[in-house]
Amino acid sequence: MKSGKLSLLLLVVFGLSLQAYAQCSNASLNGTFFYTLSGSAKSGTVTSSYAELGQVVADGNGVMLGSTTTSIAGVVANHPLGAVYSINADCSGTITLSTSVESLQFAVQLVNGGGLALISIEASSGATEIGNGRLYRAANATGSMCGTGTLNGTYGALLSGGRYAAAVRTTYEAANQITFDGKSTVTVNGEVTIGGLAGVPWSGTGTYSMNASCAGTAQISSPNGTVNYLIARIAGGTVLFLENDANTTVSGAATAQQLQQVLPQFAFGAGWYSALYFTNTTSTTATFRVTFTADNGTPLDVPGVGSSRQITLEPLQTTIIE
Repeated sequence: MKSGKLSLLLLVVFGLSLQAYAQCSNASLNGTFFYTLSGSAKSGTVTSSYAELGQVVADGNGVMLGSTTTSIAGVVANHPLGAVYSINADCSGTITLSTSVESLQFAVQLVNGGGLALISIEASSGATEIGNGRLYRAANATGSMCGTGTLNGTYGALLSGGRYAAAVRTTYEAANQITFDGKSTVTVNGEVTIGGLAGVPWSGTGTYSMNASCAGTAQISSPNGTVNYLIARIAGGTVLFLENDANTTVSGAATAQQLQQVLPQFAFGAGWYSALYFTNTTSTTATFRVTFTADNGTPLDVPGVGSSRQITLEPLQTTIIE
């Protein structure tokens, strides 16, 4: 019985995806979510870059509360927000989001049972923004707990937007490799394209932190200056970024370069022990690291194992951490 359960888990880890099909309702949006929006904002005859990263808690009955950070033409602002939503049985719906400065209506399409919502800002007369975005479940919505220690490993990141000087926008694109050490240190290596200057090497080091709600910050210093980001870890492990420096409107996401899965809890001591079985069901060698994290997000030292262990599995091979 135990090996059967573990076999199912590891089929998911190494490449098979199981999907269930069900009708949607307001209850499909229930818990903590992060959302991103990007597009353009119009003031008079001037159109500027627009990016937003927000966090909301949905009650499953059509109401959301939270906060958001917007960046319009390099002007960054923070706002509390409220929202009402209505989700139809076919998984379409609407969200009306209000802050102290504006109210916007979005058309939404839920996918993955509400784990992800695709958002389009509905155009109307007098609308000042147009664009689209995503609404993601926070990583802790899956039962795991976030903290600085849970953000660990190497990610590939794509960021884009614009930088502003005297209201003049210069396009900005970055492709980076970002490594979080699980202890608050982050390193970045990659390149940026600014305006017509393409492929400029960019590297830096800095610090990051993440709280239990899966929201956090990162500050990275390089020869080109210091940049500050708001970050958020969503279900599946992807990290969302919004630069919150003046005169920039830059956002994007970083995806782990190795698949990460989280086991919410295990037991050891006082007569208890846990056995973790890993099976490679593929035809290629798999290498990955298993890390143990305490409830407060710091590395957890497990007797006889340590705080982490590197595992390499040949095709169809099984190993155990006990």
